[in-house]
Amino acid sequence: MNPEVVFQSMVDDNPPSFKEKGFSLIEVLVTIVIISFGILGVAGMLLRSIESGTMSINRTIAVWQANEMADRIRANLGGLRTGEYGSRTYSTVTSCPNDCLSSKCSAADQADFDFCMWNAQNQKVLPLGRGSIDLIAGGACTTSQFFCAFDITVSWDENKTGNIANLKQYILRVEP
Repeated sequence: MNPEVVFQSMVDDNPPSFKEKGFSLIEVLVTIVIISFGILGVAGMLLRSIESGTMSINRTIAVWQANEMADRIRANLGGLRTGEYGSRTYSTVTSCPNDCLSSKCSAADQADFDFCMWNAQNQKVLPLGRGSIDLIAGGACTTSQFFCAFDITVSWDENKTGNIANLKQYILRVEP
């Protein structure tokens, strides 16, 4: 057989048809679109996981803050017994009135300082963070009273909308 005929037959065996041109380009474009949707789905899941992590951190901080106030109440038995921790509501903290860290304070001053410092921390570590204390069943926790309990409430703006009406709350009931 003549080598030129063999070469010619190899070249002309499967000539490309017009319909096959560009078909692989369409496949590549479809693949890119499908992969793009997959990447968007992964990005959405990542964003949701970051939001969930932030919510979890804020809830953990709220639990810590409520427990810290419970410990402050237990540490100031004099203020507890004289009713200094009765019902206290949140007010914006710019500075605390006295400094019980560097000087000795009365039980009442210590209670004021505890509540002020606690709310300053709430404001600092939580979005729109604030706290309140409510004495359950009214009256004061006196030495003659058998039972007294407090609801310690920590509130924060979980969705970061700036709307005070939609704050999330964690409430801890404490019997000091």
